[in-house]
Amino acid sequence: PAHLRRAASIVRDRLNRHPIVVLSAMGSTTNELLAAADRAFHTGEVDITKIKDIALATFGELKVDVPADVTGLLDDLQRILSGIALLKEISTRTRDLVVSFGERLSVRVFSVLFNHVAATELKEKLPEAKPVDSWEAGMSTTSGGGSANSAFTQCEVLPQTYVKLNEFF
Repeated sequence: PAHLRRAASIVRDRLNRHPIVVLSAMGSTTNELLAAADRAFHTGEVDITKIKDIALATFGELKVDVPADVTGLLDDLQRILSGIALLKEISTRTRDLVVSFGERLSVRVFSVLFNHVAATELKEKLPEAKPVDSWEAGMSTTSGGGSANSAFTQCEVLPQTYVKLNEFF
């Protein structure tokens, strides 16, 4: 996870500025999520093996247990894809939800890496990295139609976002 280590180093160097880190999906995760949704829709096949492998590789490299929230997200993804397969339909909103798992997994992987490196390699007491999904902080996004191209997605900041951000940070 060299790219995640570089990002963690950049964050550590700027801790005095109280950074909030926004992450995208790792590697080909978005494409794999879209492919999994399409397979579920067209063939009824539900397979998240490639997505799981991408997400879990970092935990294996760090030799740390997979956190329960990551396992829970993967279980949720499996259920959503099963729903797509059973209903033989996928709305834009459902496709966007499926794609969101890439970013949601990334922030959890990054927080484990950041905290693990601080505790075991640097042996420093750093602020704990905490994964937060955008909607937990009150963010609302317009539909990108499940597109792997972020140029089609826009973020709208709702007024209550600022109140919720204070709760988290």
